[in-house]
Amino acid sequence: MTSLVRRFRHNLIIIQFLALQLCAGNVVADNGDKFDYYFYEAVNQGSQRHYAEAFDLLLYCNELNPSSAAVKYELAQYYVMLGDKVRPGVLLREAVEREPDNYWYWQMLGGYYARVHQYTEAIGIFEKMAAHFPTRIDILSGLMSLYEEAGEYRKGLSVLDRIELLEGESMEWTIQRFQLYVEMNDIDSAYIVIRPNVEWFIGTFSDIVSSYSELNTIRSLCRLAVKDAPENLALHYWNAVSEVRGGEIEAALKAIGNGISNIDENSDSADAAKLYTLRGDIYYTLRKMPEVYDSYEKALSFNPDDNMTANNLAYFLSLDKRELAKAESMSRKTIEEEPLNATYLDTYAWILFTQGRYKEALEYIERAVQCQGEPSADVMEHCGDINYMNGNVDAALHYWHEAVELHSESKTIEQKIIQKRFLEDEK
Repeated sequence: MTSLVRRFRHNLIIIQFLALQLCAGNVVADNGDKFDYYFYEAVNQGSQRHYAEAFDLLLYCNELNPSSAAVKYELAQYYVMLGDKVRPGVLLREAVEREPDNYWYWQMLGGYYARVHQYTEAIGIFEKMAAHFPTRIDILSGLMSLYEEAGEYRKGLSVLDRIELLEGESMEWTIQRFQLYVEMNDIDSAYIVIRPNVEWFIGTFSDIVSSYSELNTIRSLCRLAVKDAPENLALHYWNAVSEVRGGEIEAALKAIGNGISNIDENSDSADAAKLYTLRGDIYYTLRKMPEVYDSYEKALSFNPDDNMTANNLAYFLSLDKRELAKAESMSRKTIEEEPLNATYLDTYAWILFTQGRYKEALEYIERAVQCQGEPSADVMEHCGDINYMNGNVDAALHYWHEAVELHSESKTIEQKIIQKRFLEDEK
């Protein structure tokens, strides 16, 4: 049924209702009672999503009582849905003029201008709201956001001062103040804001960086932080991480070196370990294996319980076929502590494989395959290799094909499939 037919049918029902009232000698003569009836019927129709009927009834209500703020408020919402660019603002302004103490009329008026990006009008409304409802934090918060959207950051900071006078300082407002200074590109002031909690701030924001601009902000903050607190190894770590993300490998190694030079008997051992682990990771990308081994060994001397570093060191040793007994011992400890970790199971299986212990290796690589959250090309290739050395050629081919489908970067995987045999990876 079209909206036109629905509207006609509804109007017919209303006419029939009035006719019955007339016949009974009970016609409503008072416009106030008539208005109430039609208004509540409009609200009822709207609640049932009969929007065309509700809209027509509201228009009629507006004719019956042109001074009704409630009708103007309701009509404005329908005009917003219709995409009208003028009437919502006009109607809502009339509503707040007639009922200036109604918060919701003000709120919708300011929100409407904000949604259509008329920030000057929205700011003016919110400033009037703040004067009319001086203790409402939500109004001031909205006003601050509007100033930020409009690029008027100093005014946003001024509103934030008003908020903190009412509510006191909090982490929420500290983050907002920090953000406003960052938007202003005033990194020195932004750093002063976060200085009491600088490690938490930098660690938290480093984890959510999503643009080059944000990365540069973090790098600038880190550089200020390590100068301000050189004894804080965590700040050196995040400084190095930010340089790595920016592609500045030499700067990252220098940042790590600065951190390491500040290690003493009072240093946090976990933070010291993270610096050495990161150095080892960087050297691995540069294929400087002696430096990799040295870095990981030092990391484990500070934090022997770092399973990820122990796993990496064990795996690299197995790839180089050196110190395999030591590699096996380290790797076994990781799977004892995390028996469902597919990466650690894969490493342990590969060490056993390198030692020629193929049957034992098969048990652990099968567990690794089962424990994967997302299939790994390396694990699938290793599973194929280990199956081949156990005489399971068909299974080996199956897993090698799986590795290819997972975009394996192995230089020998295609030849393994073609030749149907295990081949050593090229160095």
